[in-house]
Amino acid sequence: MPGIPVSGDPVTVLDAERRGQPLGRGNVEVGMRARNPVLTFGRFA
Repeated sequence: MPGIPVSGDPVTVLDAERRGQPLGRGNVEVGMRARNPVLTFGRFA
C-alpha cells in the first residue's frame, strides 16, 4: 500500500507505525490514543 497514511486516521497510522514508516510525533500520538486511552492518560497526565 503506497503513500503516507492520512493524519488523524488511527487505523492507517497504526498500520504505518507497524511497518516502520517515518511518522510525525502527532500521528503516533493519535494512533496511541485510539489504541489505548488509558495509556495516553498515563503518558501525558
